[in-house]
Amino acid sequence: MNKEFNKSESLLKHAYCVEGVMRYIARKIGENEE
Repeated sequence: MNKEFNKSESLLKHAYCVEGVMRYIARKIGENEE
């Protein structure tokens, strides 16, 4: 995640959590994580 776009630490944490959930869902339904 690029800190250039997210200045707030809490927004960075939120973005990492969302990324993790999206990767998990992609694996569950057999899609590419990227």
